Amino acid sequence: MIVGNAVDNGMPNAIPQPPQITATNYSLPLNQGLDICGPQDCNNQGVCIGSKTLPMCLCYVGFSGTKCETNIFNNVNIGDSGHSIICSASDCNNNGICLGTKGSFTCASPYPLCDASDCNNNGLCIGTKNQFRCACHVSYSGERCERAQGTMCEISDCNTQGICLGSKNEFTCLCNLGYTGKRCESRVLDTVAPLAGGLFCELKDCNNNGLCAGTKLLPVCL
Repeated sequence: MIVGNAVDNGMPNAIPQPPQITATNYSLPLNQGLDICGPQDCNNQGVCIGSKTLPMCLCYVGFSGTKCETNIFNNVNIGDSGHSIICSASDCNNNGICLGTKGSFTCASPYPLCDASDCNNNGLCIGTKNQFRCACHVSYSGERCERAQGTMCEISDCNTQGICLGSKNEFTCLCNLGYTGKRCESRVLDTVAPLAGGLFCELKDCNNNGLCAGTKLLPVCL
């Protein structure tokens, strides 16, 4: 896969860095960090990483653009002779493979790309089989995300009113609507939403540790 319109050293020129999450005394707003992007946010079977507000599409060979919306072979540059001008290897750096025309092309890596099996603990692999980086999930580190940084936290660390991200020593609670605090220990008065059905919903109102937003009468599971 390739990212965007340009490639340097046969690899994407923009590598997302995982955020550093620390314990803070707040509950995450519902419109931040919870709305993960999906395949529908990228065109032509591109893979989306990030959130709805900050998506990043990894495009298949032959497609480019911020959402993989451009088929490079449809944008043909016509020369003086009336024929399309195909791009060449000189248009890409470091032995990159050029696909498309002089006016619109994409540089692909000439080496096999790495995959999820090259990183441990579901880390995201970016690069080639010979040279890659693993973007590790929270509480994992190491070249291949092989080291766990302490014991993973649990929902009990957030008073069962939120989702816990991180380790026992360093974590963040994503609190259910109606709860706040470092460990979701403070309940917002139910009078905040008297017209929305009364009591706020709780974690137990969703299956499989889903995060509940809304009220008892109108719950929404994230």
